[in-house]
Amino acid sequence: MSNLYSSYPLLPFSRLIWEQMQYMPDIYRDRISLVVDTAMIDITRLKDSVEIALRNHPVFSTIVSTQGEQSYHPSDNILKGQFHSIEYLIEGEKITILFEFNRILGDSYSFRLLFQDIFRAYSGKTLFEDKYLDFLYRYEQLKNTSQYKNDRQWYEENFGQVNYSVRPNVDTNQPLSQFGEEATFVDDLTDVKPQMLRICDQYQLSTSQYISLSGILAIMDYNGTDSAALTWAYIGRETMDEMAIFGSLHRDIPVKIIKKENSQKQDLLEQIQSQMKHSIAHSLYPYTLLAPQNDLWNYAVNVLTSISDKRLTQYAPIPVQLSIDNNRKAMSLLDIDVCDDGDLIIVYRYSATHYKESSIRRFASLVRKYAEWLLEE
Repeated sequence: MSNLYSSYPLLPFSRLIWEQMQYMPDIYRDRISLVVDTAMIDITRLKDSVEIALRNHPVFSTIVSTQGEQSYHPSDNILKGQFHSIEYLIEGEKITILFEFNRILGDSYSFRLLFQDIFRAYSGKTLFEDKYLDFLYRYEQLKNTSQYKNDRQWYEENFGQVNYSVRPNVDTNQPLSQFGEEATFVDDLTDVKPQMLRICDQYQLSTSQYISLSGILAIMDYNGTDSAALTWAYIGRETMDEMAIFGSLHRDIPVKIIKKENSQKQDLLEQIQSQMKHSIAHSLYPYTLLAPQNDLWNYAVNVLTSISDKRLTQYAPIPVQLSIDNNRKAMSLLDIDVCDDGDLIIVYRYSATHYKESSIRRFASLVRKYAEWLLEE
């Protein structure tokens, strides 16, 4: 069990953000607005619910030192912290709650959890206890186990020899680390989703894992190679206790596919299934985030499930309007956000310093091409 006021190193992804914040202070800052009709709510109860939800998650009461160590320091004002702020604005018949978070606090699953807790608290339901501090303690203990060592060895054996592409070739000579403004391109794959779900069920894949395979095949086609890799965002929660934690528990796991001259669709689907299974099983060790291999993986395509309005408000007991501010500096070369809330929308977020829009359109067309090709009988 943790000591409530012990200090712990930041979790791997939070550490990455912390290091980037030293020269880009506003990186990974998200702004979310929640608008509610005042006639339909009890304003005091809503504000109380926000505070109850925030206090249920220890990360909102942590402070990170200049050395990147986090420790628990609860304060009277839970609405403002080192990496978050919540404000209320009442205009006419509307109340707007303005949330501002830095992703150093938690992953995309965490933000869905927070809004779920706000709505649970408003409905008078009990919140599940967030054992974040216990998790930090256990994680530090696991670093000294044979499992951690074996996971590191497995990754080094399977990904140590870099002879594969991890992104479509960039269009400029700019250093990979000099991200520009973020640009986006959106593709709608809803038309192929029903067939895709049948294949996903057959091979025990999620839609984002299926898109990962399509993305890897697209990288091969784009670059003219017979092997490629990318990272896939795994939520990293493996127990019921961990499902209640707001924190950066997610893991960007690497997946690699080799396409041989006689490779059949079944071979490729079995490869991605096996890669996902084994990479997840060994993901305790944060291979892609640690030196020296992060020099490669920091600039790999990353496939993730996006934060969507529908996911954030799915438990709302009253009608709400929600908007997410996505105007920001690019935080990666190329992310593929998979939004699977009914429709299947793929959002390509890319650094405009490194890619032309025409190149991303071409790459997206290749992702669609292989997403459809894998469905063919």
